[in-house]
Amino acid sequence: MSIRFEGVFPVLPTPLREDQSPDLDGLCSLAEHYLKKNIHGLVCLGSGGEFPYFSLDEKREIVKAIMSVVKDRLPIIVGNGCMSTKETIAFSEYAAGWGAAGFLMAVPTYYPVGFKDVLSHFKMVSKAVRKPILYYHYPENTRLKISPVEVAKICEIDTVVGIKETTLNLREVRRHIMLIKKPFSVLSGTSFLFLEIMKMGGKGVICPLPLIIPETVVGIYERFMKGDMKGAEELERKIFKALPLFSEIPLPSGIARHALKLLARLGFPLGASGIAIQATFKEALSQMGLKISPLVRTPLEQIDERRKRVIEKVLKELYC
Repeated sequence: MSIRFEGVFPVLPTPLREDQSPDLDGLCSLAEHYLKKNIHGLVCLGSGGEFPYFSLDEKREIVKAIMSVVKDRLPIIVGNGCMSTKETIAFSEYAAGWGAAGFLMAVPTYYPVGFKDVLSHFKMVSKAVRKPILYYHYPENTRLKISPVEVAKICEIDTVVGIKETTLNLREVRRHIMLIKKPFSVLSGTSFLFLEIMKMGGKGVICPLPLIIPETVVGIYERFMKGDMKGAEELERKIFKALPLFSEIPLPSGIARHALKLLARLGFPLGASGIAIQATFKEALSQMGLKISPLVRTPLEQIDERRKRVIEKVLKELYC
């Protein structure tokens, strides 16, 4: 399959109403906002969109709403992770019918699932829905123990056109790049390693940070593509001011930048930060004037006053 995804793809949150039902008007308003930001596409129902917590019917409503607004103005990648293969196929067929450009495909696990089962799952979805798929490599959340060689076998499936690397293990990312032999898009799952992965042969980024500073993240991509490495690295320093949105580590941005890159190059897996980024980014967008609530679907942690103050401080530093 020749379609590939390259560039900057913000992961949209899914706004909620007070009763925790999807706020489709708020979602459509967000989509319209980012259509003007020179991005390369949008992701809905990714991890930042709380996809595991919505029913199949709700997911269909969300896809229908966003596709009705965006139409063919930008590619929309839909997170199609469901608990079973049957449900994944049913939802993917629906989203494809509404014009989804492709799918970000994770395997949420409850029961133990081995590599053969994962491979079979991907093959069955690929056969049923002939749309481009990005393999969502997120071992900390899926708990799947899949080796780089096994990841490469999944990526041999003809409709699997890329991989989203939500990991801080650059050794593993490099191994994937070496093992996957066909034309392929390796996309960073974090803006903090975006430039490092581009230098290794990556093609872009899928993450929530471009929601807040789209011009900066797009600027890194554009400068890199023009060969302006110094300019890209200058912009990269700015994004580390946003690190407190993701971590409680009280380090200056410059020190944190070097520490994170060193750990990632050594291949040390880092545990979860304990911060609910879904509520964090909804609150940040609300503080930026976008008409959405910071409410997240329970049992996700709701935003508290302390985190609101952290977000306010970060936004001031980013936009000073």
